[in-house]
Amino acid sequence: MYPRSSMALSNCRLRAKSSNVPVVSDWLILYFFANLHLLFAAVGFVSLNNLNFMTHLQLIPNTNTWEDHEIIYLDGNKCHTLRSFYEAIAEAMDFPEDFGFNIDSLDEMLSNLSWIEEEKIAVRVTNSEYFLSKERNESKKLTLLDRLSATCEDWRWTEPAESEDDLEKKQLTFLFDESDNIRELLKKTEE
Repeated sequence: MYPRSSMALSNCRLRAKSSNVPVVSDWLILYFFANLHLLFAAVGFVSLNNLNFMTHLQLIPNTNTWEDHEIIYLDGNKCHTLRSFYEAIAEAMDFPEDFGFNIDSLDEMLSNLSWIEEEKIAVRVTNSEYFLSKERNESKKLTLLDRLSATCEDWRWTEPAESEDDLEKKQLTFLFDESDNIRELLKKTEE
């Protein structure tokens, strides 16, 4: 026996097919595609302003300055593998001692940032041609970039702190010096 709602939907379809009224599923499909850009924006892959992919992971020329941000520098030459990246970012951002040097622990640290006083934070990766260049697992590289972008996007939707127990709202961005290596990695994340 079908649940009551399924019967109602199937009755609606039958009535719709017998008349010239569109089937309910047609309306749902139209609604889904009409709002697909909002779904992508919510998960951080699309900026509604200019439809840039991975908006929080940006290539920058060496002369670009972010004066209103606390800039944390990472040397890509010290981030050849995921493990060396975890070590470098933990040191550069002064992660608490309970950091576990893995993707989930990184996500947890970047989703907190309570030990950093500044509201706007930019992590700038210099020498990006070496960033993860010796990491053999391609999917782990792409997962890292996806996670970084999603975490930055999550901060955009964090409500301002209303009590002392709430996290202070932050703005987090990762900046990469231009290089073929990082350009290729970012391109692969868009696929």
